[in-house]
Amino acid sequence: MKNLLDFLDDENSKIVFRNCRRALEAGKQLKIIVEIINRSSEDYLFSRMTDIHTMAFLNGRLRMKEQLEALLNEFGFRLDSVDQISSLQDSVVDATAI
Repeated sequence: MKNLLDFLDDENSKIVFRNCRRALEAGKQLKIIVEIINRSSEDYLFSRMTDIHTMAFLNGRLRMKEQLEALLNEFGFRLDSVDQISSLQDSVVDATAI
């Protein structure tokens, strides 16, 4: 799933995660490419401004790792890793259906 969650609010993101979990057997992996807000990043201010823009104009939102992990856990996924793609704002998120 690539850059879809950025354009979805929490309610619509929950629909996506619910459907993904229904489609995946336990132990199967979900890969997500998404922008993660990182407080310790030098791009933190830019990410927050992008988040405000996304909420105001697209009805979506960017999330911090903890927020994404909570959504994944709610629908039966375990967050395995978050790896930032060099020179981009995006990260590759690996989660496993449990």
